[in-house]
Amino acid sequence: MARKVRFGVIGTGGIARYHMGGWQKSRLGTLVAACDMQPDKVEGFCEQFGLPPEKGYTDARKMLRNEDLDCVSICTWAQHHAPLATLAAKAGVKGILCEKPLGYSMKDADTLVRTVEKTGTKVLVMHQRRYSTRFTKARKLIAKGAIGQVHTLVRRAGGGLGNTHSHSIDMMRYVLGDPKTEWVMAQVARDTNRWERCYPCEDCVVGVIGFDGGVRGIIDSDTPLEKGQGGLWIYGTEGAIDLFGGPSIMSKTTGGAWKPIEAKEVNPPVCYVRDLVKWIDCGPEPRISLRQAYETHHIIMAMYESARTHRLVQFPLRNRGYILQQMIDDGLLPLKKKKAYDIRQEAAFKAGLR
Repeated sequence: MARKVRFGVIGTGGIARYHMGGWQKSRLGTLVAACDMQPDKVEGFCEQFGLPPEKGYTDARKMLRNEDLDCVSICTWAQHHAPLATLAAKAGVKGILCEKPLGYSMKDADTLVRTVEKTGTKVLVMHQRRYSTRFTKARKLIAKGAIGQVHTLVRRAGGGLGNTHSHSIDMMRYVLGDPKTEWVMAQVARDTNRWERCYPCEDCVVGVIGFDGGVRGIIDSDTPLEKGQGGLWIYGTEGAIDLFGGPSIMSKTTGGAWKPIEAKEVNPPVCYVRDLVKWIDCGPEPRISLRQAYETHHIIMAMYESARTHRLVQFPLRNRGYILQQMIDDGLLPLKKKKAYDIRQEAAFKAGLR
């Protein structure tokens, strides 16, 4: 675009500052307005970034109606991502930077996809690790056969399936070259009344993803781990890659020893702001497009469905609803500890912002 894009921010918490770093350092946008359901949050954001108070909103519909915006950054809690992106697309916004995950159902994601197909809005979902040099180098090494035929990926971490492991699953897909997913099988536990950003969250999940070609992805989420035991490992017939411990590679060409993978990192927010603006100007589809995020989201929802039905779930997923909530409502996850708590937004949770 010949001029800087006019953009607004919906959700003014910590991740909004991360987005602002990309907008400011790329110098491709002018901040026009901001919105948050909590008046004190949007007031502080406007003060920090030089917006007049009248440009701070608590109603996204009103902001989108009043302001002539080219783009928006959606930095709210996950349950609002797809509905707000849909709202922005219908309002005529040309480009959207939306935080991950897409939400907690396929229904909301489907609605967003149908909407942008009609409006032509360009949507990027912030799986920013696709811009990380270490993951891009791993993708290239795997494609060249540096560790032979990949057969297994293992990811261990905490933070919830929809939150942390939205990244984990997307990382697996990316380094493998974005293969089709054929099936998943998973188990979920929720013995405590755990929430994550004011939405119900499981205590732990363990699952297996069956990728095309026989590759297996293993997700180990929130199980008891000693400090330092988390990570992402990729195993092939002729070696392995450790993406968090280094990163490093071990193969025949390294003599069976672990060798560092040189990876000078970039600034992901700058990269995805530039990619969005280029895409709006008829450039190529970025690596974190809605199309890729939708497939990652599909896997997450299928894992919940496998836990709900106690069966291997083949793709495409039929259940388009809020599957974890369905399990809770149906009494499939009885609580041993009923006191509610939030692992991310305890203050907001206690204030009743659910």
